[in-house]
Amino acid sequence: MLIQQVNLLLRYEIISDKEEAEQERENLLSSTEEKVEEIKQAAFQEGYDDGYKVGMQKRYDEAEPLVLRVNSVMEQLNSLRQAVRFQAEKELVVLAMQIAKKVV
Repeated sequence: MLIQQVNLLLRYEIISDKEEAEQERENLLSSTEEKVEEIKQAAFQEGYDDGYKVGMQKRYDEAEPLVLRVNSVMEQLNSLRQAVRFQAEKELVVLAMQIAKKVV
């Protein structure tokens, strides 16, 4: 009878130890899964940020020649506008002189 009680106590102790070990295992797995998810999220964000920076730099690099070209066209238009204004001014003077000659 004493042996049976000892065996029974040992079984309860083994079962209790097994349950504790299982709980600890589940806690470790849960903690590990959370850490893995955090690492994945951090890696994703880092990759996204790096890709965004590379993409933006690529767009700036592609746009730079276009911006230079637009600036050049604007300068040419400004020069052309000044030339047209000067030419129109000369023609107005000539026209005013012709009108003045006819009036006199």
